[in-house]
Amino acid sequence: MAVKLTFTVQLGDDIRRIGIPDETLTYGELLLIVEEIFRKKLGSRDKIIIKYKDEDGDLKRISDSSVLLFAIQHNQMLKLKIFPGVGNSRCGSRNNK
Repeated sequence: MAVKLTFTVQLGDDIRRIGIPDETLTYGELLLIVEEIFRKKLGSRDKIIIKYKDEDGDLKRISDSSVLLFAIQHNQMLKLKIFPGVGNSRCGSRNNK
C-alpha cells in the first residue's frame, strides 16, 4: 500500500513518523494509533490530548474528526504533540462521542 498521509507524533522527547495509506483518518482511529505507539508511556488512566502545529507554529487542539481533517488539509507535514493527563478515563474512541 502506498502512503498517502505522513505525520510526526511526539510524546515528550519520543518522536515517531507515521505513514497512513488512507487520507480519511478519523479522530478515533488516530487515538487508537497513538495509544498503540505510546502504550508503554501512557498510563491506563491517562486522558489523551492531541494538538497540531499550524502554519504559524501555534498549537491547536484536535478534538474530533472535522478538526483532524482540517489539519490534514492545511498542513503538508502534520506535526502532532500528545499531552497525557490524569483523568477518569481515556478520551479514546471507547469513551468519545
